[in-house]
Amino acid sequence: MKKQILSAAGIILITAAVFTAGCKKEDKDEVNPSVTPNGGSTTYVEKGKTYQEPGASASDDVDGTLTANPSGSVNTSVVGAYIITYTATDAAGNKGTATRTVNVVEFDGVYDNTEVCDLSGSATGTSTITASSATANNGMSISNYALASVTAQATFSGTTVTVPTQVIGSETYAGTGTISGGIGTALKINMTYTTINSGVTNTCSTVYTHQ
Repeated sequence: MKKQILSAAGIILITAAVFTAGCKKEDKDEVNPSVTPNGGSTTYVEKGKTYQEPGASASDDVDGTLTANPSGSVNTSVVGAYIITYTATDAAGNKGTATRTVNVVEFDGVYDNTEVCDLSGSATGTSTITASSATANNGMSISNYALASVTAQATFSGTTVTVPTQVIGSETYAGTGTISGGIGTALKINMTYTTINSGVTNTCSTVYTHQ
């Protein structure tokens, strides 16, 4: 009788041990953290300017919000594409990574718009973008192809281009857009222009391609 009791007790202990081991295995954290670059995986900085690191956000299904540490460097004195890698590690040692491409570019040369975008009846079809303008905050100026006598001083941050609101004769003029592509001749600027003339709003979108 005593042997049967001991045998039953042993079976119970072994079963409990196997069940506990199974639970621990199921509860083990094996999921990598999620890492997302702030502002997107591609950004642009003008040659000679300071690169401002936007950082990245990271989260884990067990540990919640984590810190994403960047590695890599950007030499803004040399045109090129640079990779920044962000790494986050959770308490279990799982690592998550993400990368950002930082394109160091020069906004010089002539950019042709691929479609006629006439807001005022004086479209020229081309726009000159130069990095040498002393009055532009970032050294970038767009000669307005729709109002050919005006040079609009534009700024950009990350991938966003902004032509500030200007009053030109009887019109109020502004533009916004995005930068895309790589460096050099692959660089494109996608712009949408808006004018308000006598209360009537006109908009037009066009793509500038480096020539």
